[in-house]
Amino acid sequence: MPEDVRHHADEKADWAVPLFSHPAKPAGEYDVTDMRNLDPRRQPDNFEKNVEAVGKLGDLAAT
Repeated sequence: MPEDVRHHADEKADWAVPLFSHPAKPAGEYDVTDMRNLDPRRQPDNFEKNVEAVGKLGDLAAT
């Protein structure tokens, strides 16, 4: 891997969060200017299904 790529790969962005540790919220719970309100994954029904899927994946990972 080139040095400049390796250097950036080793840096952790200040916005980066580990998978499964950042609390997700459904659309509408963010500020009205937040683009996450438009994310289809956060819309009613989709959000609940995604939370369920992540829970199952977390259970699988714990075994």
